[in-house]
Amino acid sequence: MEKPKERILGTCVKLFYEKGYDSTSINQIIEESGTHKASFYRYYPDKASIGLDYLEIQGSGIRSLIQKLADKSESIDEFIPVSYTHLT
Repeated sequence: MEKPKERILGTCVKLFYEKGYDSTSINQIIEESGTHKASFYRYYPDKASIGLDYLEIQGSGIRSLIQKLADKSESIDEFIPVSYTHLT
Protein backbone atom coordinates (compact mmCIF):
# COMPACT_ATOMS: atom_id res chain seq x y z
CA MET A 1 0.00 0.00 0.00
CA GLU A 2 1.27 3.43 -0.97
CA LYS A 3 2.14 5.82 1.86
CA PRO A 4 0.45 9.25 1.91
CA LYS A 5 3.60 11.16 0.91
CA GLU A 6 4.17 8.83 -2.06
CA ARG A 7 0.53 9.19 -3.11
CA ILE A 8 0.70 12.98 -2.85
CA LEU A 9 3.94 13.17 -4.80
CA GLY A 10 2.74 10.73 -7.47
CA THR A 11 -0.39 12.81 -7.96
CA CYS A 12 1.70 15.97 -8.08
CA VAL A 13 3.90 14.52 -10.84
CA LYS A 14 0.83 13.55 -12.85
CA LEU A 15 -0.92 16.90 -12.43
CA PHE A 16 2.17 19.04 -13.04
CA TYR A 17 2.82 17.06 -16.21
CA GLU A 18 -0.78 17.34 -17.42
CA LYS A 19 -1.67 20.87 -16.30
CA GLY A 20 1.62 22.55 -15.45
CA TYR A 21 2.79 23.90 -12.12
CA ASP A 22 0.88 27.18 -12.25
CA SER A 23 -2.42 25.54 -13.22
CA THR A 24 -2.30 22.92 -10.46
CA SER A 25 -3.62 23.83 -7.03
CA ILE A 26 -2.85 22.27 -3.69
CA ASN A 27 -6.54 21.41 -3.37
CA GLN A 28 -6.42 19.48 -6.67
CA ILE A 29 -3.40 17.51 -5.44
CA ILE A 30 -5.14 16.75 -2.15
CA GLU A 31 -8.40 15.73 -3.82
CA GLU A 32 -6.87 13.57 -6.56
CA SER A 33 -4.42 11.88 -4.20
CA GLY A 34 -7.22 10.98 -1.80
CA THR A 35 -5.32 12.42 1.13
CA HIS A 36 -6.44 14.56 4.00
CA LYS A 37 -5.43 18.21 3.99
CA ALA A 38 -3.57 17.70 7.29
CA SER A 39 -1.51 14.90 5.72
CA PHE A 40 -0.53 17.12 2.81
CA TYR A 41 0.63 19.91 5.11
CA ARG A 42 2.50 17.45 7.32
CA TYR A 43 4.81 16.74 4.37
CA TYR A 44 4.61 19.98 2.39
CA PRO A 45 4.08 23.38 4.02
CA ASP A 46 3.34 24.98 0.64
CA LYS A 47 3.19 24.41 -3.10
CA ALA A 48 6.82 25.47 -3.60
CA SER A 49 8.07 22.67 -1.34
CA ILE A 50 6.27 19.98 -3.32
CA GLY A 51 7.49 21.71 -6.49
CA LEU A 52 11.07 21.20 -5.30
CA ASP A 53 10.45 17.48 -4.77
CA TYR A 54 8.92 17.34 -8.25
CA LEU A 55 12.03 18.95 -9.75
CA GLU A 56 14.23 16.48 -7.88
CA ILE A 57 12.28 13.56 -9.34
CA GLN A 58 12.50 15.02 -12.85
CA GLY A 59 16.22 15.74 -12.46
CA SER A 60 16.85 12.22 -11.23
CA GLY A 61 15.03 10.80 -14.25
CA ILE A 62 17.04 12.97 -16.63
CA ARG A 63 20.34 12.01 -14.97
CA SER A 64 19.37 8.33 -15.22
CA LEU A 65 18.53 8.68 -18.92
CA ILE A 66 21.80 10.49 -19.65
CA GLN A 67 23.75 7.78 -17.81
CA LYS A 68 22.01 5.03 -19.81
CA LEU A 69 22.80 6.82 -23.07
CA ALA A 70 26.40 7.42 -22.03
CA ASP A 71 26.80 3.75 -21.09
CA LYS A 72 25.77 2.77 -24.63
CA SER A 73 28.43 5.02 -26.18
CA GLU A 74 32.00 3.91 -26.70
CA SER A 75 33.47 7.40 -26.40
CA ILE A 76 32.57 10.93 -25.40
CA ASP A 77 32.66 11.93 -29.08
CA GLU A 78 30.10 9.27 -29.88
CA PHE A 79 27.96 10.32 -26.92
CA ILE A 80 28.13 14.04 -27.74
CA PRO A 81 28.76 14.33 -31.49
CA VAL A 82 29.12 18.11 -31.56
CA SER A 83 31.68 20.12 -33.44
CA TYR A 84 33.04 22.89 -31.23
CA THR A 85 34.88 24.69 -34.02
CA HIS A 86 31.96 27.05 -34.51
CA LEU A 87 32.21 28.21 -30.88
CA THR A 88 35.60 29.86 -31.23
